[in-house]
Amino acid sequence: MAKKKKNNPHIEVVVLWGGSELGRCQKPLSKCSGISAGKSFLSTIRSRVWPRWDDIDILIKSRSGLVLNPNLPWDGVIKDSDGVHVLSSTKPQRKIVGISNVSSASLRLDEMSILIRVGEKRAAKTEKTKRKAGYLASPLRFVATGGSEWVSLTLAGVGAAIIIGSVWFGLANRPRDLFEQITDLPDRRILPFIGQSHLSSAPNILQANLDRFNFVHSVWSF
Repeated sequence: MAKKKKNNPHIEVVVLWGGSELGRCQKPLSKCSGISAGKSFLSTIRSRVWPRWDDIDILIKSRSGLVLNPNLPWDGVIKDSDGVHVLSSTKPQRKIVGISNVSSASLRLDEMSILIRVGEKRAAKTEKTKRKAGYLASPLRFVATGGSEWVSLTLAGVGAAIIIGSVWFGLANRPRDLFEQITDLPDRRILPFIGQSHLSSAPNILQANLDRFNFVHSVWSF
């Protein structure tokens, strides 16, 4: 014998301001002891953007059960088992509105709109949007978009690699003209390191050891 599904109504409250949702709350009606809204961490519906200076108690727990807070100037309509009732802030509402019999309500408090629904639990919707073709595509699309462009880029890359490789190979294999000692330098580079007296006395001192075709180097070697 199939088991009957238990009727466990939930209450859902949504707070709007200027058409934007500030927050919402959904909980079992039997376990709900009240619903408040504001900036406070203790509020059931907490919003960082709150148009009032104080927090409000939307629903409160009384001896008769969960009721709409009678101390706030509500405007709007409430639909329950007895029909539709209109609330007006200009006409104080003496009747305590119990939430257990309410199916839906659309209320207004100053610049805020408050929607109340009592019924089956509404499953959270997770909408998955499909990405359109070409939207947030690969960054390579900024480089080339067609096959011909990719061929051109490939050929250009190969040509650049050949040129750079040839230059690097030539630099790596060129002869290294490094001077290992001072005598490898030309005469004009060595003269600043030789005194004038040495140059003038070199022919008498060196005599046969003087190389007149390589005079500076002979003096330096001496």
